[in-house]
Amino acid sequence: MSKIGKKKILIPKEVNLSINSDSLDIKGPYGNKKFNLDTKLFEINISEIKELSIKPKKMNDDIKKVWGMNRSILNNTVIGVHKGYEK
Repeated sequence: MSKIGKKKILIPKEVNLSINSDSLDIKGPYGNKKFNLDTKLFEINISEIKELSIKPKKMNDDIKKVWGMNRSILNNTVIGVHKGYEK
């Protein structure tokens, strides 16, 4: 299992998420981003307490690497639309 991929992403109150067929729309005070995710490989869950998790449908070594990378990109996107990026 990917150590990074297993971690849940906390979603701040100011950030809104919506799941479309193969994309995740993330809106916050500092902008909007669209994240494309292969739904054949991963499933996204948003809990009632505003936590986002991503899990693979099948597990192998290549999927583990992509799982952690996608989780990191999603986390950085949530931080970016919430707090902005430092220059």
